[in-house]
Amino acid sequence: MKKVASLVGAGALLFGMVGSAFALDFHHFFGSDTRVRNYARVTNDVDVDADSGDNEIGGKFVFGGRIRTGEATAVGDVFNDVNYTELGCGCDGDLSIRNRARVRNEVDVDADSGDNEVHGMFVHGGSIHTGGAMAGSLVTNLVNTTIMGGEAEE
Repeated sequence: MKKVASLVGAGALLFGMVGSAFALDFHHFFGSDTRVRNYARVTNDVDVDADSGDNEIGGKFVFGGRIRTGEATAVGDVFNDVNYTELGCGCDGDLSIRNRARVRNEVDVDADSGDNEVHGMFVHGGSIHTGGAMAGSLVTNLVNTTIMGGEAEE
């Protein structure tokens, strides 16, 4: 009985000393748990304005006069890449992925080439020529993406 206890004790001692040297291989053979937890809150408040308007010719007596405006172009572009995870492992054990995200986009895009005036008590002639007004926005949200690859790099 003493011989068996000695062998078990020696084995435990040997495993305790050598086990830490093989810790990575231990998980490779017996699997490991992988947990990914991502939490995000993203708020975008974007205002884009282009204005070539609000021009005026005025006075008591206006004879002629001309307002010419160029084009007004406003473009808003929002790109969010939220909770992106790339796992380059074989992940032999349990895999737990929990991604939570709250994305709020408020985009206001305005283009204005108007609100131009020729005014007065007596107006003779006068002209207004405006350029075009263009407004556009592009919102792209890539949310909660997990990509799993092959074996982990060593």
